[in-house]
Amino acid sequence: MILEQLQHTKNFSESEQTIIRYLLNAPETILDFSIKDLAKVSYTSPSTVIRLVNKLNNKKGFSHFKATFFNEINSLAAHATPATAININETNYSIINKVANLEIETIEKTRLSINYTTIANVSKLLNSSTQIEFFGFDDNLHLVKTYLYRMMALGKQVSIHDSANAQYYQAIQSSSKAVAIIMSRTGENRRLVEIGNHLKERRTPIILLTPSRDSTLGQLATEWIEIQNDIHRESIGNIVYDTCCQYILNVLCGILYSNNYENNKNILQAYKKNVKHMLLK
Repeated sequence: MILEQLQHTKNFSESEQTIIRYLLNAPETILDFSIKDLAKVSYTSPSTVIRLVNKLNNKKGFSHFKATFFNEINSLAAHATPATAININETNYSIINKVANLEIETIEKTRLSINYTTIANVSKLLNSSTQIEFFGFDDNLHLVKTYLYRMMALGKQVSIHDSANAQYYQAIQSSSKAVAIIMSRTGENRRLVEIGNHLKERRTPIILLTPSRDSTLGQLATEWIEIQNDIHRESIGNIVYDTCCQYILNVLCGILYSNNYENNKNILQAYKKNVKHMLLK
């Protein structure tokens, strides 16, 4: 196999290794290449390309080499275990496809895991609330900040605070007319559990985004939405979790937008008008 031969770098000259690096990083580009094209993009010479191809492909020609090499790349990507795992000998091409496949797979798994009764209940809570309060720390805090502005654009008063103290103050002054959205990767964050207990005392409905209902926070939640997570695979676990959270939050924004469509259109038009006016000054 061509890919197996490429692992033995000592068999190739510096110029040949330059071509190999290009092939591994952008294998899809060579399908329409001539020998001269490959030499040009790899900053080598046509004779070096021919020499390398003959070594790798038993002198069967450049067209045969291209087809064989690209088939091996596709086969490797298709049979990787797991298909979305990112390993040591990845090419740019394989990573581009693996990350795309991982996000698509994560969204599909999340979609299938959604409980529609839960979403209906969440929709009622969001629409009837006077304020939406976000609670979370570290990466979760940064993840939801985008949605502060999106939900404000959808006619809701929204709060989220950077510091733990500010989040505690928010919780102990919350009310049954607000709704809290708590994001936790484990469902066991000690600070969030304390905040959750304060919210419970204030009778604030809690929408929890976390992988397991069978957690301390899960027992405090009014409604629970499952978040996909893979803490055992460091290279992709964060991608899975972030993609799932963003998908769910986008769904919630979609619900808010649809349920108050005309008012949200007016808010957006007023915002655009004011922004345009400010830019002209």
